[in-house]
Amino acid sequence: MPVERLSDSLVTPARSRTRVWRNNGGIDFTPLRSVELRMDVTSLRDLRDYGDSTTIGRLMRGQRRGLLGVNVGVETQRWVTSYATAAPLVGGWLRPRATVGTSFAFNRDPNGRDPVRDVGDTAGGFHVPAAFSNSRRLDLGVQLDPLRLGRQAFGDSAVATRLLRRVTTIDLAFSRMQASTFDRAPFVPSLDYQLALVPFDGFRSQGGLLAGSAADNWNVNAGGTVLLPPGMHVSLNYRKTQGVTWALRSDQQVPMRTGSREWPSAQLSWAYTPSRTTLGGVLPALSAQLGYREQQTIAEQLPFEGLATGATLTRTAERFVRPLLMLTWRAGIATSVDAARTTSDRISAGNRFHTERDQRSASLGFPFRPPAWLARLKNEIRTAARYSLTVDRVCLQAAGQPACVPYVDTRQSQSQVSMDTDVPPNFSAGFQVAYLLNDERQANRKTSQVVVTAFLELHTSVGELR
Repeated sequence: MPVERLSDSLVTPARSRTRVWRNNGGIDFTPLRSVELRMDVTSLRDLRDYGDSTTIGRLMRGQRRGLLGVNVGVETQRWVTSYATAAPLVGGWLRPRATVGTSFAFNRDPNGRDPVRDVGDTAGGFHVPAAFSNSRRLDLGVQLDPLRLGRQAFGDSAVATRLLRRVTTIDLAFSRMQASTFDRAPFVPSLDYQLALVPFDGFRSQGGLLAGSAADNWNVNAGGTVLLPPGMHVSLNYRKTQGVTWALRSDQQVPMRTGSREWPSAQLSWAYTPSRTTLGGVLPALSAQLGYREQQTIAEQLPFEGLATGATLTRTAERFVRPLLMLTWRAGIATSVDAARTTSDRISAGNRFHTERDQRSASLGFPFRPPAWLARLKNEIRTAARYSLTVDRVCLQAAGQPACVPYVDTRQSQSQVSMDTDVPPNFSAGFQVAYLLNDERQANRKTSQVVVTAFLELHTSVGELR
């Protein structure tokens, strides 16, 4: 309970009052079944009087507007979003799609400390500082059904149709994203910018003001699956990205170019169910996977205009391999073994950083029922055991040096056993033991940890409220 004191009368309370007028509007147009257009506009106007004791307050008072003799204040926020999509169906075997979306945001800060001027900070009229941003995204894609194409073009019994049956849906996609942000602007951007109808140069500059950041990125992706002999299939994927980001440094925009390519990228999967007359009596199901991926990335930081220094270039090459084997035995016993190896080389300023990461794990899961003399349980006890090992190595090959000197060598292993069961009518209980070992060989330091966890859950109901 607060206690009133005589000195409280000398304290001036700080009050925060908000008076705003918010307007929303939207239109949704569907001229065709597969075509949709939509636009939404939101405006927020500040109705408060900031007085004339500060420069910002006088500017806010001078920018107030009226409607039918009523004060409607100053617009401080505006959002404009648009969306257009088309997904026609061509012949049942070809499904193209296209989507265009824009998002504009404007914010005028009446609580800013310093106003902004027309020309830099030294000339022109004074204005309330504003910030705005916009983004435009284009997505194009097409799905191809080879089987339907073969049936319509060659018939059901043609050799080409039987070959195309091995290829599932092929998907091709292209996307491009352009965006920019402006800060401390003395004006509201043009209508073309708000609707994202300007070229990319309009994203970089508005009314002679350079954007604090502007980006133009695009991405191409292609994927498909091929069915191999019974139980096997391979999934292929190709991806390429490229873009440029302009960042404002002093009075110039400095570009940074990035790009990456992921190819080859494939995953081979195999599922086999043995006959019960042979191996199936002991091993009902078997599945295996093998994944492989290569990825190259590049990042280039260009210098300021007029400088003699060169660009900063960084290249990275990465390779990833992962085999996986899962076996399902009789009596609900499941085992799995998997491994993953990732190697990467990053070259920056003539120095090469080589990284290797190895991961291995094995798991065993099975249910069992304890002897009656030990415990009488209606449900089986679910048991799972898992072991994993992770090894990380990093070495540095300096420019002009023949050897790669290791400076990171760590190993982490984890062993875990867990058991849980359900006890009718509404109990469940479990127990888990885990052992973790961290070995930091570059620091000659090893730590271990044992974690024991036990839990008991009670599920109950108190009836229904009416």
